[in-house]
Amino acid sequence: MCDKWPLLKFPDFGMSKGSKGIGNLNNYIQAAVGKIAREGGHSFNKGGKNYTGNQSRQKAEELGLNLSDATYETIAHMPLRKATRLIEEAAQRQSEGEDPNQYIEREALVDDEPEAKRRRV
Repeated sequence: MCDKWPLLKFPDFGMSKGSKGIGNLNNYIQAAVGKIAREGGHSFNKGGKNYTGNQSRQKAEELGLNLSDATYETIAHMPLRKATRLIEEAAQRQSEGEDPNQYIEREALVDDEPEAKRRRV
C-alpha cells in the first residue's frame, strides 16, 4: 500500500509546531479545493488590482461609454475603486462633450492613491 500512496511513508507529513497534522486527508483536500474555488484559483490578487477589467467594462457599458480597447486595458491594471471612479467621472465629462477615452488615459497617469499605511514600531 505504501507504493501506491507514497506520502504514507512520511508520518510527519503536514505537521508543524503545535499541529496535530492532517487528521483526514479527504477533508483536507476538500477544504483546499473549496478555498481555490472561492478565491478564483489564485490568492496573489489580494492587493485589489483589477486584472481582468470585467467589472470595469461592465460599469462603463452601464453608463453608456464606448471605450477603446486601450482604455479598457488601462483601467484593467488599476485598483477597482479608482477604475470605477474614473469611469463615473468620464461619463460626466462625456455629457459635457469631452472624449471619455482621453479623460481616462490622462487621469490614469495621476497617482492619487493614498500613501501606504505607516509601519508599526
